[in-house]
Amino acid sequence: MNLRVFISYRREDSAGYALALRDRLSRRFGRDSIFMDVAEIDPGTNFVAAIQQAVGSCDVLIALIGRQWLSATDAKGRRLDNPDDWVRLEIATALRRNILVIPTLVGGAKVPRAEDLPDELKPLAERHAWEISDTRFKADVSGLIQELREHAADLAREREEEERLAQAKAEAERLAAQKAEEERIAREKAEQERLAREKAEAEQVERERAEAERLAAQQAEADRLAQERAEQSAPVVMPPAPASESVEYLPSAIKKASQALGHPVWQGIGAITGIIAIIVTLILFSSRKIPPYPLW
Repeated sequence: MNLRVFISYRREDSAGYALALRDRLSRRFGRDSIFMDVAEIDPGTNFVAAIQQAVGSCDVLIALIGRQWLSATDAKGRRLDNPDDWVRLEIATALRRNILVIPTLVGGAKVPRAEDLPDELKPLAERHAWEISDTRFKADVSGLIQELREHAADLAREREEEERLAQAKAEAERLAAQKAEEERIAREKAEQERLAREKAEAEQVERERAEAERLAAQQAEADRLAQERAEQSAPVVMPPAPASESVEYLPSAIKKASQALGHPVWQGIGAITGIIAIIVTLILFSSRKIPPYPLW
C-alpha cells in the first residue's frame, strides 16, 4: 500500500532536514504520498484548515525536533504554548487520531520531557524517538524508511482485516435481509393460503346449504304431488238411502206400472220392464253398498 506521510517541522529549526527527508521518502513511497507545508499549500488557502486536513488523512506523522523546537518563541512567548501554533496543531491532531507519531531528532536534539510540553502534546514524550545524525544521515533515513515499510505492511493487514470484517458484516446483513424477506414472503403466502381455505370452506358451506334447501323443496313438492294423486284415486262413498225409502220405492213403482198398463200386451211388456228395472235397481243399490231389500 502507499503510505501517506506527513512531515511536521519548524522552518527556523529543521527546514533543511525536512527537505532532505522528503526527497528520500518520495523515492520510496511516491511524491504524492509525502506532505509538507511549504510546497503543498496553494497561495490563499486557509493554512490551519489545510494542515488539519492533511494531517487528518495521513498514516504517519514524522515530528522533526531540532535544538530550537521546544524553545522557539515569537512576540507572544514560547510558540508551543500558543494553541494556534501550527506545529502544535499538527502534532495534536495526529495524537488525537491515534496514528503513528514518530519524534525524529535532528541536529543533536533530545527528546522533550512531558513536563516541558503542553497537555495535549505530553503523549509525544512517551513515543519511541528516531534519531537522524548528520554523520549517519543516509543510514538513519534508510532505517526510518524500513520502519515505515513495516508499519505500512501492518496497516495493510489491518485494512485487509477491516475490509474482510466489513464484507463479512455486509454479507451477514445481506443474508439477514434476505432471510427476513423470505420470511415475509412466506408469511404473506401462508396468509393468502389461509384466506383461500377460508373462502373455499365458506363457499362449500354455502353450496351445502343451497343443496339442502333444494332437496327440501324437492321433497316438499314430491309430497304435495303424492297427496294430490292419493286424493284423486280415492273411491267416492255415497251416503246410504234411508231404509223406508228403499222399502217403499220398488213396490210403488211396480204398482203404478201395472195400473197404467192394463192391456195384457202392455202388461207383459211392463212385467219384463219391471224385471229389468228390478235388476238395474239391484245393481245400483249394490254399487252404493245398500243391501238389497225384497221387493215383495
